[in-house]
Amino acid sequence: MNAQLAECYPVGIFPDEPVEVYYQRRLDEANSTGLKIIDGRSPAHFKYWVENPDDEHETPAKLFGKAFHGSLLEPDEFTRTYAVLPEDAPARPTKAMLNAGKPSASSLARQDWWREWEAKNGSRVVLPAADYDRAQRMGDSVRAHPIAAGLIVGGDREATLRWLDADTGMKCKARIDNLIRKEFMVDAKSCIDASPEGFARSAASYRYDAQAAHYMDGARECGEAVDYYIVLAVESEPPYVCVPYFFGPVEEQRGWALRQRAIRKQAECLRTGQWPGYADTLTQLTYPTWAHYGIET
Repeated sequence: MNAQLAECYPVGIFPDEPVEVYYQRRLDEANSTGLKIIDGRSPAHFKYWVENPDDEHETPAKLFGKAFHGSLLEPDEFTRTYAVLPEDAPARPTKAMLNAGKPSASSLARQDWWREWEAKNGSRVVLPAADYDRAQRMGDSVRAHPIAAGLIVGGDREATLRWLDADTGMKCKARIDNLIRKEFMVDAKSCIDASPEGFARSAASYRYDAQAAHYMDGARECGEAVDYYIVLAVESEPPYVCVPYFFGPVEEQRGWALRQRAIRKQAECLRTGQWPGYADTLTQLTYPTWAHYGIET
């Protein structure tokens, strides 16, 4: 089965794969985000996510996440990609202003200002000044860390891995922030609390261990097995503390179990053509323990 799939599916490490190519969504291809949806929500949610990419809007959080990664991994490119709108910038002209037969002097001034701005910055992504500064400071925090700084030097930045899962035959992909072949891979995560206790809660909730399992499996199947998956936790508020973490053996086992359960669900849904929701049966609703606190019977 794997040999047949390999004939039509590119397998290996692709350092320069365009972002728009990697982020194409397919029912028959497993990636970390999709596996989290299919197992953390349901196969029905995953199918909708794949088939309706236009329903997912660019939120301020997602825009900032991209800016942070740009500042960290490509600081020179960051300044060419993003722009800050001046505080004294006038509001954008309305459609009525643009179509007015006899626009006022103030309306013409606004149109002229924006015409000049877009001529200079039309291809750049506009960030609020606070977010622009925050993304740069977070990147600087990583580069100032005695260990983290060395983890983003060299290697394959934002490399795409493509492989076939040995257990299910599923087509798989991953895109890692930095890959040092046969040694380690690095993934940067913006967070509120980078302390060991706080970030452990976030890592468990967001299933970073399952993401690590998926990525490390990819490196292994591509012939570039690594010893560590390192997470750079960087706080998004001053003083922008950075902590590099790796997973212990118990967490690695949990991540592998979650990843395998999710990819087997996806493979089974593909085999049957059925993408169920949470349950197909009449289901008893049982409250969590905390809901019963303070209730006298």
